[in-house]
Amino acid sequence: MTTQKKTTIGGQAIIEGIVMKGPKKSCTVVRRANGELVSKTEPTPSRAPIWEKPIFRGAYTLFTAMKEGMQAINYSASFFEDEEADVPPSRFELWLEKKFGSEGLNNHCPADRPVHPAAELSRRFCAENLGCARA
Repeated sequence: MTTQKKTTIGGQAIIEGIVMKGPKKSCTVVRRANGELVSKTEPTPSRAPIWEKPIFRGAYTLFTAMKEGMQAINYSASFFEDEEADVPPSRFELWLEKKFGSEGLNNHCPADRPVHPAAELSRRFCAENLGCARA
């Protein structure tokens, strides 16, 4: 009779790469535009015993998976140039510009009128990453 081993390794796809995380190490590999593979290996941080309790363990795992996933995606995106700068505006974008003007578009951004903490985060994201006029 053969015994099966339980794996404790997980992975996530990122932009032109992959992240694999095990109990002791985490490795990120990204393929550059020229085909070269770049890897980054880091030790997996240990967690306090409180995070082993069932409810806390789930919340901790969800939070760290999202945090580490976003860090990995940002790391892989840093290898590529922003190709959107050379793309001409679409017909829809031209229509919006004609209809509202560039200032009008910024004034109609729903994230500019926060009524909820999530709306405030959306407004900040819009201001910092999408170029809305107000911060």
